[in-house]
Amino acid sequence: MTKPEDYQIIAPTELWIYRRNGLIIYQFDKKQYWESQTSYNFPNFDVKTLIPQYIERGWQVGSSVAVREFEEF
Repeated sequence: MTKPEDYQIIAPTELWIYRRNGLIIYQFDKKQYWESQTSYNFPNFDVKTLIPQYIERGWQVGSSVAVREFEEF
């Protein structure tokens, strides 16, 4: 199972991990990751709701359709 610590060597400033129970957003402060309720990169979007919604949609109608719908959004 993916853990935030697995990414510390490349140190992305924001990390998203999706699990069946939803999207977890982590921010990196140059020392460690901490869980965040919002995205630094997309502050005006509720990615914790949007991303799981479109992932579920992809399982229902296929990823190509879900990606197109997301792009239209």
